[in-house]
Amino acid sequence: MDAVHGHGVTEQNAGYKRGLLAFLLLILCLGDLSAQPSESEEQLLKLVDDVFRAMEAQDTIAFREMFVPGAQLFATRTVPGNAPAVRALAVSDYRFRPGQIVRERMRRETTRVIIERNIAVVWAPYDLWINNRFSHCGIDVFTFLKNETEWKIVSLAYTIEQEGCQPGRRP
Repeated sequence: MDAVHGHGVTEQNAGYKRGLLAFLLLILCLGDLSAQPSESEEQLLKLVDDVFRAMEAQDTIAFREMFVPGAQLFATRTVPGNAPAVRALAVSDYRFRPGQIVRERMRRETTRVIIERNIAVVWAPYDLWINNRFSHCGIDVFTFLKNETEWKIVSLAYTIEQEGCQPGRRP
């Protein structure tokens, strides 16, 4: 059988093509698996969502239980023409404002999670509404530590940006 006359070549090509197709499908499947968030990433993102739910419900107890004792909140806002203003507050001193319903939504498609053993960071762009009116956007940076059984928030630093926002999904 020779290549010039095509005898037997189609069978070899068909086998090669099937093998190549199987290999490409395997690569695609493995690529999809690697894109899936790990169990720890899912736990961290759920914890961030739980913080937002506690804020919306004005549930001080649930909010504080997600943080380690002594955890801190840091907010920064830049007003054009002024130096950035930074405000720090202990989580234990944080109070919700009665009648002010805060709905914060993380932009998951641009959120980044970094984990190294028992320490993690979630960098989460967000949009925030107060009483169903868009207020601002920004970046939340959650720092976590894991004890024997669960992740806890050590700090939350966030920006408050009122210019350049393109709100994502409405709550």
